[in-house]
Amino acid sequence: MKDLISIIVPVYNREKYIDRCIKSLISQSYKNIEIICVNDGSTDNSLDILNSYAKKDKRIKIINNPQNMGIGYSRNAGIKASTAEYIMWCDSDDWFEKHTCKKMLKAIINSGADLAECSAKIIFDKENLGVRKYWNKNKDWELKSSGKKEVNLSIVDSTGKFLWNKIIKKSIITKNNLKFPQIPTHEDTVFMTLYLMFSKSTFLLQDKLYNYVIHSGSAIDNVYEKVKGVTSFIWIKYLISEVNKVVKEVNSRELTIKYNDFTYYTISEMIKEYIEVLKLVRDNQVHELRLLRKKIDEFENKKS
Repeated sequence: MKDLISIIVPVYNREKYIDRCIKSLISQSYKNIEIICVNDGSTDNSLDILNSYAKKDKRIKIINNPQNMGIGYSRNAGIKASTAEYIMWCDSDDWFEKHTCKKMLKAIINSGADLAECSAKIIFDKENLGVRKYWNKNKDWELKSSGKKEVNLSIVDSTGKFLWNKIIKKSIITKNNLKFPQIPTHEDTVFMTLYLMFSKSTFLLQDKLYNYVIHSGSAIDNVYEKVKGVTSFIWIKYLISEVNKVVKEVNSRELTIKYNDFTYYTISEMIKEYIEVLKLVRDNQVHELRLLRKKIDEFENKKS
């Protein structure tokens, strides 16, 4: 079906929030969508809620993982089941604005870009969220610019590697055999970095079309609280190693050059933040930073 959008929703024990999420999707002003809900072995009533909606709306497809397989597995299952050219994502505790699909589809089609992304409203379920509050003082996640942009090193590095504020093309995923790695966290970071490397342009839309909820005690919140500002370093650990695996498999000289340049660019940018980060970390994390600094110095020496 022309201009069909697949919205992939991974679900694991979200009975308190899934109703709000699904209602926002089936109420979209743009109706040509399929909603693919991947139930990852939920032990609460999430699956029952999904089934009740699926009976009322034929656009809803439910995939049941054989057991709790993890977020990377669930995202891959959603892509495999999708039949649309355009793919969007919605976390099961978040929700879309009414015209999200309409505006995002218009942006990617009219611009001819390989992906489009929008701004979002960040919603904290509690006030005392420590580092997460520091990360987003104004409660809004906003794009710094708008319009069509050529994908270069700066765009790859500065683009938020979140899935939830983007619309992408399945053809690029299929052509380059892109998959989410099955790692504990930052699987979306790895995937989106690779997708950007295979993309020529992106379109930035400043409209706040997505509502992203941060829960106290959530997985992402716990990560931030534990590392107290070292998240960028952990991010790099996953990013460089996992992206490198794909680069080797593809065995493309062009992609290898992009990967090497991106790695150098990203590490160089991290050095600028090194002193500020160092002030935030606990004493028992200083050793890890010193080891990373040593690696950075070694990398710079090789580059020069």
